[in-house]
Amino acid sequence: MRLFYIEQSELASPNPSIRGVDARHIINVLRLKPGDSIELFDESGIKYEASIVAVSSARVEISVVGQSNQTVESFLEIVVAQSFLKESKMDSLIRQLTELGITKWIPFISERSISRPDDKRLYNRTKRWESIAKEATKQCKRAKTTKIGKTVSIKEILSLEQGFDLKIIFWENEKNLLDIKNLTATHKDINKILIILGP
Repeated sequence: MRLFYIEQSELASPNPSIRGVDARHIINVLRLKPGDSIELFDESGIKYEASIVAVSSARVEISVVGQSNQTVESFLEIVVAQSFLKESKMDSLIRQLTELGITKWIPFISERSISRPDDKRLYNRTKRWESIAKEATKQCKRAKTTKIGKTVSIKEILSLEQGFDLKIIFWENEKNLLDIKNLTATHKDINKILIILGP
């Protein structure tokens, strides 16, 4: 069954609807009709079964018929902080990390990263990253989408270390490799991980 994102506020409205890119995909690509079933998920990771009620040129009205209590999300909360890369590399990284199941992604500016975009371009790129994360969430049928944090400095990233059970900084010259899977299996008190990626 096809999976689509919907805000909780939209679900609470009298006539909940899917709009924008997803609506166009339902109408023009999938050619779904009233009576067809779809799956929805919201920002809290709750999944719903829904039926299409009506279709217009830019809007798909739906009716929620059930809610799933099943979750396939890991108990681990994984936050990845990534210094700025070229635009296409950042897009690919967000897509892949979302598919891997990270909780949040935070871009940061470091001495060796590319220069910070101006505010307008940064706003547009952030919106694009949010869209990529939502699309990747649908593709891999996760219950929650990866949150995109605001762009910060490396100093602000390092100040985030409090509140994490495990902090990992990737370094190309490290000799002692860390087995994260074994570490989380043997240390049951690890629930929140911060991973920092260069350059």
